[in-house]
Amino acid sequence: MICKMYVIPRSNLSILKEPELQTPALYILLGEDENTTKTKVYIGETGNFQVRVRDHNKKKDFWRKVLLFISQGEPMTTTDVEYLEYLAIKGLKTTNTFVTDENQQKPKAPVVLERRKKIMDKFFNDVKFLTSFAGCNIFEEAKKIEEPEKKHLFYTKRRDGDQTGFYHAKGFYDADGFTVLKDSIIAKLPVESYTGKEKRENLL
Repeated sequence: MICKMYVIPRSNLSILKEPELQTPALYILLGEDENTTKTKVYIGETGNFQVRVRDHNKKKDFWRKVLLFISQGEPMTTTDVEYLEYLAIKGLKTTNTFVTDENQQKPKAPVVLERRKKIMDKFFNDVKFLTSFAGCNIFEEAKKIEEPEKKHLFYTKRRDGDQTGFYHAKGFYDADGFTVLKDSIIAKLPVESYTGKEKRENLL
């Protein structure tokens, strides 16, 4: 079963007249949330989106485009798309990076034969890939910030009488540069870096 995605702007819904798109499908409405900077999302399933979209045009103002997922070749059943909707909403809720209040009801997993379930699980993996490919990472887990104690720490210590540079300090490097951790002590006066010649002289 081949997963095929259509990215359809709300202003160009005439394409839904194509017979290929009048089949059971999973869809994702995308738009802007008025109260945050996050993307607002609504996930649904339908036997025919051309019919379903009329209701969304009347009752949902936020969305600007829809990602429509159909099966190329073998059509999906009503149970198939209900299962996909369940997987999609479950996957979306775990990211916590999008406004999802449009999906107020959490669907239950429908009864699906084990063989069919494996087919639709693979189909949903394709849905996740295509969604990300379209520039919408709604199914990607937010990256956890690594705890400082789990990072490779660097330490520096100077004599108490030396009033230049860092002393009694620790920190770590990451993509944002070097971070000095809390309770480190930093001297008030700056210190210039040693040149190679100065280092050699100090060792003599």
